[in-house]
Amino acid sequence: IECVPLGGSQKSTYDSDYVITKFNMTANNIHGSIPTELATAFGESLQVLDLSNNRLDSTIPRQLSNAESLEVLNLSGNMLTGEIPDVSTLQQLRVLNLGENELSSSIPQSIGDLTSATELCLGSNKLTGTLPNIAKLESMEKIE
Repeated sequence: IECVPLGGSQKSTYDSDYVITKFNMTANNIHGSIPTELATAFGESLQVLDLSNNRLDSTIPRQLSNAESLEVLNLSGNMLTGEIPDVSTLQQLRVLNLGENELSSSIPQSIGDLTSATELCLGSNKLTGTLPNIAKLESMEKIE
């Protein structure tokens, strides 16, 4: 697998016998944008992406919707702006934590289709509108 490391353009090559399922860079003072390559570099194996509590100040890349095996997406505690991308393809997603950012769109209707979700955290943003119909989210344990 060829990956573009965070914060640089230097490429690293990993043995194809290994797959990355968890990418956790919590509280590492990372700043700038979320590389769009994260979703494609790890292919379908990525289950956990945690970039919480950094200084990321871009929009959430739409390419993250391509990481269909994603179970946990935690981008909380950054300075992310813009809208929440369509998450309808992330049917394995159990935890979506986008809280404590500066997101300023309406909440996408596709959040109501995350039937595997147990935790939804969108608090402390500048979101508008109403929460989508969450009647199908029978596994939901926490909403913020």
